[in-house]
Amino acid sequence: PSSLSDPELSAGLHSLDKGALASLASSFVHAVDRAEPSERHSLWERGVSRALRLWPRDKHLRGEELSRHLVRLAIWGQDFFGEVASNIEHLLEPIKVIGTILYELGQTTLPERHPRTVTRLLSKVVDPLGSRPYMDAQCSRLLSRMLGVEPEIKTMPEFEKLAKTGWFEL
Repeated sequence: PSSLSDPELSAGLHSLDKGALASLASSFVHAVDRAEPSERHSLWERGVSRALRLWPRDKHLRGEELSRHLVRLAIWGQDFFGEVASNIEHLLEPIKVIGTILYELGQTTLPERHPRTVTRLLSKVVDPLGSRPYMDAQCSRLLSRMLGVEPEIKTMPEFEKLAKTGWFEL
């Protein structure tokens, strides 16, 4: 809440365990999802971005569940995707069951609008040792969609990592 100072909010966040932080991230996703599209950016600016700026960076507090919610927050907040991505990148861990994230991302124009950012985020959460997800045509073409807009991304180490999974059409 805006009534809390940064030190108070930071102390509150740092008092939470891994599961509670993941639940809080989930509540952010639901709040953005339920907000009118015209209100989403304001919701982001009023509170979510501040909380993420003060979020604990301890590695033991991260995990698949938190990563899933944070990436979904970025996807659902399409109009401020770049802002969310820059605030969550350092908090992401690989997700073994990634199908829903790929599906939701595939239904958007984010790969075409933000190819470098999408590549960086996906490279952080796609676990090459995880099971190959079921992917519809939109998902399997994620990398080719980004290449079509910005061919230079194929030289990014993150893109190469994603291409090596063999999950995506190139």
